[in-house]
Amino acid sequence: MRAEKISDEKIRNEKRKSERSLEILDKDEVKKFQEIVDKNYKSSFELKDFGVMLGSEERIWLAARDVFSFDFSKLPVNSIGMNFGKLKRNGKFRLTIEGSQLVGRTAERNVAIVSDNDAESFLRGEDVNILQAIDCEEHTFVILKTESGIILGSALFAEGKMKNLLPKSRRIQYA
Repeated sequence: MRAEKISDEKIRNEKRKSERSLEILDKDEVKKFQEIVDKNYKSSFELKDFGVMLGSEERIWLAARDVFSFDFSKLPVNSIGMNFGKLKRNGKFRLTIEGSQLVGRTAERNVAIVSDNDAESFLRGEDVNILQAIDCEEHTFVILKTESGIILGSALFAEGKMKNLLPKSRRIQYA
């Protein structure tokens, strides 16, 4: 159930008609995405505080509301603000590193804790073992934190293990 069919045919058709690849979401659509974030991460992070846009491939973008006072109608805009995450087919939401850092501050669900020593391994792109799983659902995206509270990003929790999803372009190089 993709956020009460947020990507229903109406939105897809409007998106195809538009020359822009970003669509500004109205309050009801933002509320549906908020419900997905709440369901997946049980966080007090509020999407309503931002301008929320739906981009290609079901990506969610956040920006300051002031940016919408500018007339973008004659510009082919591909992105504005920060890539927050991506809605998946199964109703799960995969947060970007930045999205994880925003939501992860107060997340109480789907959070995995790793040792401070494993943090560097994760940032190199390696799969890591978890110390503690906080209300983690199997086969879902979780926010990865260190013991000391540093939010590293998101990973896939499956079969009691973490699958690293850190993009190659964001990984640190070996020393």
